[in-house]
Amino acid sequence: MIDIDIQHLQKYYGDKPALTDVTFAVQEGEHVGLLGANGAGKTTLFRLLSGEEPCDGGAFSLSKKAGVLSQIPTVPESHTVRDVLEGAFAPLRAMEQRLAALEREIARGGERRPPLDGPEAVLMREYGELAYRYEAAGGYETARRLSVVRQGLKIGGDLYARPFNLLSGGEKTRVNLARLLLEVNENGVRSARRAGADRDVGGGALLLLDEPTNHLDIASTEWLEDFLEKYKGTVLVISHDRFFLDNAVTRVVELENGVSTVYNGNYSFYEAEKKRRYGESLEQYERGQREVRRLTDVARRMHDYAGKNAKLHRRAFAIEKRAERVPLAERPRKQAELRQKFMSVPLRADDVLHVREVSKSFGERAVIKPVTLSVRPGDRIALLGGNGEGKTTLLNILTGALRPDGGEVRAGPSVRMAVLPQSVEFDHPERTLYDTMLYAGFGPQEARDRLGGFHFQGGDVFKTVDVLSGGERSRLALCLLMREETNFLLLDEPTNHLDIPSREWIEEALREFCAIREEPSAARRSKPDAPAGGSPALLFISHDRYFTARFATRVWTLKDGELTDFHGTYEEYRQWLALERPPPPAEGVPPANEGDKVRKEGARQARVDRVRRKEMLEKLEEIERRFCEIGEALGEPDAYTDPARMTALLREQKELAPLAEAFRAYRRVLEQEDEARAMQEDEDSEVRALAYEECGALAERREKLLEEMKKLLLPKDPDDRKNAILEIRGGVGGEEAALFAAALWRMYSMYAERKRWKAEILSASETELGGFKELQVQISGEGAFSRLKYESGAHRVQRVPDTEAQGRIHTSAATVAVLPEAEEVDIEIDPDDLDIVTCRSGGAGGQHVNKTESAIRIVHKPTGIVVECQDERSQHKNKDKAMKVLRAKLYEKKRRELDEARGSERRSQVGSGDRSERVRTYNFPQGRVTDHRVNLTLYKLTAVMDGDLDELIDTLAAAGQAAQLAGQGT
Repeated sequence: MIDIDIQHLQKYYGDKPALTDVTFAVQEGEHVGLLGANGAGKTTLFRLLSGEEPCDGGAFSLSKKAGVLSQIPTVPESHTVRDVLEGAFAPLRAMEQRLAALEREIARGGERRPPLDGPEAVLMREYGELAYRYEAAGGYETARRLSVVRQGLKIGGDLYARPFNLLSGGEKTRVNLARLLLEVNENGVRSARRAGADRDVGGGALLLLDEPTNHLDIASTEWLEDFLEKYKGTVLVISHDRFFLDNAVTRVVELENGVSTVYNGNYSFYEAEKKRRYGESLEQYERGQREVRRLTDVARRMHDYAGKNAKLHRRAFAIEKRAERVPLAERPRKQAELRQKFMSVPLRADDVLHVREVSKSFGERAVIKPVTLSVRPGDRIALLGGNGEGKTTLLNILTGALRPDGGEVRAGPSVRMAVLPQSVEFDHPERTLYDTMLYAGFGPQEARDRLGGFHFQGGDVFKTVDVLSGGERSRLALCLLMREETNFLLLDEPTNHLDIPSREWIEEALREFCAIREEPSAARRSKPDAPAGGSPALLFISHDRYFTARFATRVWTLKDGELTDFHGTYEEYRQWLALERPPPPAEGVPPANEGDKVRKEGARQARVDRVRRKEMLEKLEEIERRFCEIGEALGEPDAYTDPARMTALLREQKELAPLAEAFRAYRRVLEQEDEARAMQEDEDSEVRALAYEECGALAERREKLLEEMKKLLLPKDPDDRKNAILEIRGGVGGEEAALFAAALWRMYSMYAERKRWKAEILSASETELGGFKELQVQISGEGAFSRLKYESGAHRVQRVPDTEAQGRIHTSAATVAVLPEAEEVDIEIDPDDLDIVTCRSGGAGGQHVNKTESAIRIVHKPTGIVVECQDERSQHKNKDKAMKVLRAKLYEKKRRELDEARGSERRSQVGSGDRSERVRTYNFPQGRVTDHRVNLTLYKLTAVMDGDLDELIDTLAAAGQAAQLAGQGT
């Protein structure tokens, strides 16, 4: 079912288009992120969907009434936050009153005459129906839900009792978000609209959330992510929080130049896919241009060469016509990037800032208890804490904008501060942007150029400051701030109200300001470089986890007036919190370096790793020694006199060869590293530089070889070399499940073709529409079982089946079991244990098949296992096939019993090993396939159904190896 259906939506403000062609649909239960630069029309689209404004073209439909975060409710002056939140339960409270009234009426009727009949029976029926609706709408859970939401969004007692109309804009948004979340329960079911409604408003409530994380601290944001993850209703959310989008949405719609583009994945997928699409579009455009230039140049040279040769001139004219017909793609447009930088000056001080016994109280509340600390050159400090804990108060004390109650703040002699406040205000908001720049000391042309560099172009420079959005105000403040020479930046929520491109720009500017080196390998998101002495210092307040993780090398946390000073990155800080370390020493004592504790733990782990590595290398030396012994033994003249011994030696040599070769490569790398380190002492600077570069590359190669050898040392599954018996059965879903089973068989048969394996059907039970109730197949080839063993489990499909007349999406399932083909030496079957019955084959196949008793049915009496085969015209062939299946089933039963006796998971599975477990989902409407065991989602369903399974199987195999490595403590 589609909850939001938008077709070619348009909106104009005067002659300026806001939306020109917006088309997308949101299925019931989907969580979709709406992205776009500031001014792209995201909030405009929300206004159209909520009915605040009319559209100028196109159409849209909502399957149910939407709850919109951006709409702040209008409440009476006397209403407190408690009244607003309780208003979410108004329909339930009305139902409670009606239930109480019914109880009183029924009680009075019971006093008059015990048997209930007539009017009393009607009252009882109404009471039962209303009680059912009340419970279904969550009426008995209101107190719990209110407590959970208040705690998650930090709506404490003080805020809870304050008048709603006296709250700040951010506080109103937070309370409004809480009200919306209280209107729906965890299953996404909205409470009844009014008492006595005919039915509950179910099917998953629809939420439109406009920047829900803007005024939330990190803990509240993570709580909201968790809530939305469990929430089964439909969500369309505008957000620029990259971590939040990665965790909270499964699809992204981008608005750009008034047009919508859909990306079937979370933010990380969108980011990579957008770059890929841009690269493809640019390549297509350039390919067309190159072809036109080539043809034009050929025609020109042909004209020059032709002289009076009319025939060549005609050819040249024909080539010119070809050049005109070359299909030319439109050049892809890329948003202009901001490139302004902070102006840094040298910092010559041991202490950037020294804070001694600083405290601050407001009334009886101690916002900041006495704290002593120092800021050093190169520090990049994240100041964290919940809303209202006093972060901005401390920042204002450090900048001198607020006097402390006690203590002192002293800055170094060469320190030059620059501050970006959270709430950007201008002394003269009535001035235009251009006038504001002129009054700040810029020349006329410099003012226009600098405003243009911050995306204020054309007539925008003559807007007054008071009409700017929050993001535009931040950009204007940064435009003025970046002119100042500074070596100590203090930023209060620098990414608030900024769109994602602007956030990436300010991150790049700060990276250069702090002189952070680029990573030579893949960029890391969470671990910044260590601070360098003499480098500029940075202190920032931010609830943007991506921003904090990228820059913080030190974390200050304010809670209940106490400040915790953690020396380490944001990732290390989170690890420290997870370990529940005790708080640092009391006030007056220099703060302990908790980062050192984390590093000590890391050093201890490194020592353990070194011991394990030494043991592994000793084992590899033994393997190489044995490998050499086998080579010598095979080279002896009498080696071939004993064929059995020679075969055993050759098999052992083949098994040890990859390990021996990897170990020899590892030793060669160690020798090359020694040579490169010797070159680092050379007098020639270029030679030294090359040596350092070579050492880095060799170290990376060494670590890769170590990981490869760890995997090679893992115990091998002895069944990996065997063929596979594949069983596919239609599960829940009737005929559609049987058709899906046939689709799975097609997928595996095409995969077998890619691997050049042989696939032979052993038995099959077809349906009238071409599906399979049950199918057994033998897959023969090198490594068949080792690859296919990960396919065991329940496979789920979501699609519109051929049997559906109304176009509704159905969900059905089929089960897959992959068994190793048992050889006769694996399983000994006593013929007396078999009950073999022959009968005539059924179904199509001609007179001979139906008139002879070629079908075989074998019952293994000790276990009760039954196998059948009727595919061949020969009774002997059917019996051979049936025996193969029986041996495989008995062998699998033996394996399973052995694993259960050992109390371990089946080695042939990744996950729980239960075949009834849902292991994979194939979603045809979204074109995606998800393997739930490794949380892998691929948006190439067509390719997967055509047998492109390697990426899925490789990921499962890697997960299996990782689990084995973790189990061995490597």
